[in-house]
Amino acid sequence: DGTAWTRSNLPKLSGNSALNGVACVSTNFCITVGEHGKSTYPQAAWTQPLTEVWNGSAWSIVKTPSLGGRGGQLAAVTCLTASWCMVLGEYYKGHLGPYPDIPRDQWVAEIWNGTRWTVQHPAAINNQPRLGPDPWNFVTGVECTSPRSCIGTGYIPITQGDESPTPFAVRWNGHSWSASRTGLPRFARLSGVSCVDARSCFAAGQVYSNVSGSQSRTAPLIIRWNGSRWTRASTPRTPAQSNAPLQHGALNAIACIPHGACVAVGSQPHDQATTTLSESNHS
Repeated sequence: DGTAWTRSNLPKLSGNSALNGVACVSTNFCITVGEHGKSTYPQAAWTQPLTEVWNGSAWSIVKTPSLGGRGGQLAAVTCLTASWCMVLGEYYKGHLGPYPDIPRDQWVAEIWNGTRWTVQHPAAINNQPRLGPDPWNFVTGVECTSPRSCIGTGYIPITQGDESPTPFAVRWNGHSWSASRTGLPRFARLSGVSCVDARSCFAAGQVYSNVSGSQSRTAPLIIRWNGSRWTRASTPRTPAQSNAPLQHGALNAIACIPHGACVAVGSQPHDQATTTLSESNHS
């Protein structure tokens, strides 16, 4: 009602399930995406995509097409209307070497038309940019300003022997996806993205430096997309703590409104734990 939170009952599912993202366009339409699967280890790692829709009074499960391979998950969703949403996720192509509980995956996109999803896989998968080597591509966010303009973000946890993640960003032009690597830091974790328009998007996360040394350094990260490249924005320096002298916090989510005002939130080291962190930009 705008004044207090209340708990909504969700449809019951057998086994494990998780909801990873949600988008709303009105009080009568929200859509949430995630995954569900068996509860027996190691098959618990092999989940199937899950979609649920809110109609103003109750949640209901919507049939989600199979992603092929051995299943997958939906990680992030954005909607322009109740009849147009974009979702990004991963599908599992197999397992990593001798480890049956660790999936090898590839990212995937789906478009909602108000009644069903259209999966951009496998027919379009060969036209999508390869983000990195197996085994993992973690999708963390997606934002669209029109059906012809979307930005997706994520990271590859460990690549080519490096112990630090590699960021990735992808762009949708209404017909196909392309990688948007220009200006991205070499080592970083992108946690989310928010757009004001097609030429003004902000992604938040954590940047890594000194990765070739014995210990890498980290700091909060905000980068801006201007329609052709990413540039790093200046952020306040958070003080390191004695228990984590090389860690200066991370930003985990960001939200922007027109005219360039944004708020990013995350965490920073504090004594023997972590504390909340908030940064804002008002122009």
